Amino acid sequence: MNKKIITIISFIFLASCSTTSTRSSQDLALDLSLNQVEKLNIGNVDANDVKKALGDPDQVMQVRSQSQGNVWIYLDKASKSPRVSLFFDDETRKLMSATWFVREQDPEVQLSSAKRRYPHAKFEIIKSKWETGHSAPADEVYYFDKNLGLKLIYSPVPNQVRSIVRIASKQGQVSDRTVSSSVK
Repeated sequence: MNKKIITIISFIFLASCSTTSTRSSQDLALDLSLNQVEKLNIGNVDANDVKKALGDPDQVMQVRSQSQGNVWIYLDKASKSPRVSLFFDDETRKLMSATWFVREQDPEVQLSSAKRRYPHAKFEIIKSKWETGHSAPADEVYYFDKNLGLKLIYSPVPNQVRSIVRIASKQGQVSDRTVSSSVK
């Protein structure tokens, strides 16, 4: 009898020491990739389409300036920092831009890798400008292709791409990458 009790208590003790994930299966599915974000047909999809593709955003903010709309933020599940920012226009309700925040472990952190991802892009280099009279410009360089609606935001120090921005362009085309299953 004592052996049975000790065995049961030992089993309960060992079971209580095991670790389990506190993240739900839905959270695990929300670890987004750049490929998923690139599949969004910017300028043509609405919030419902994006929810189907990516799930609910972690944060929603209203923007009231020259462009009015909502910004959806999806957080990196490990660091809890922004991973993707999506801007929806209030008037059309369409997704107008997507910003992918590059992490140090992403291949696109290197400018050459980010450029290789978009082989048909014809980037124009734009240096950051003074935004207001009381602050100096950020040490950033923008590699922008107007026709594709694609911008790489690059910081020479520490030699990293900070973000990849896709915006609705005149042609409605936002990326030169072939995407087989776009959300429409």
